[in-house]
Amino acid sequence: MISQFPWAIYSAKLIKAIEKPLHAGTIKDEKEGYRLCIGEEKGQIRVSLLVRKEDGVIHDAKFKAFGETVLIGALEIICELMLQKNYAQAKRMGAELIEKSVEERHLKKGFPEGYASLINLALDVVDLALSQCEGLPMPEEFLVTPLDLSDLKKGEYPNWDTLTHEERIGIIQEVLAHEVVPYVQLDDGGVVIKELKNNLTLIIKYEGNCTSCISATGSTLSAIQQILRIRVHPQIEVIPEL
Repeated sequence: MISQFPWAIYSAKLIKAIEKPLHAGTIKDEKEGYRLCIGEEKGQIRVSLLVRKEDGVIHDAKFKAFGETVLIGALEIICELMLQKNYAQAKRMGAELIEKSVEERHLKKGFPEGYASLINLALDVVDLALSQCEGLPMPEEFLVTPLDLSDLKKGEYPNWDTLTHEERIGIIQEVLAHEVVPYVQLDDGGVVIKELKNNLTLIIKYEGNCTSCISATGSTLSAIQQILRIRVHPQIEVIPEL
């Protein structure tokens, strides 16, 4: 059945995810120190997550699915991307990130047109599993702003000068988590906040492949600063810790 599908419309990365899924299966037992979280779309999808209780980090992820091959590929990719991230980071993953992760650079989109509903179905079931993680502690360095990000306007966050230092850090962390981190992670990189000085000077630290990437002090740094100037404050300055 799979061999008859028109593989020409799939990227090579998506084909590999479908043909050789590493996360197909189920997690049956809860291990000591971990919480077993399960999301289901009865008769079609089951997602099992093993989440560390001490910091909410996803240790293992498995799926079972019946349906189109694109659905299987999407679930495999989502499970792979979730590993070693905490449940709040995993909940931020959207269809755009899933599609980008299997693109062939400058050649072909990861998924064919018209399959967004299957990717969103997979994400919905994953969200059901992730919702069972609520209440688990987060790492101290992972700050989530209590403020509504829908209020973010181009150029400046409302009442920036009246916010506490913790609230400013939380807002910046949230913007980075949504608009920067998922994309540098595709190349096994990372960006974390080290310090916010004088409310507008942000010191960041690169992780993974970003530490040896030439663009970390060029185009990538410029993009991060531009995003924060648009989403947070027009005078914010981003400086990498070298």
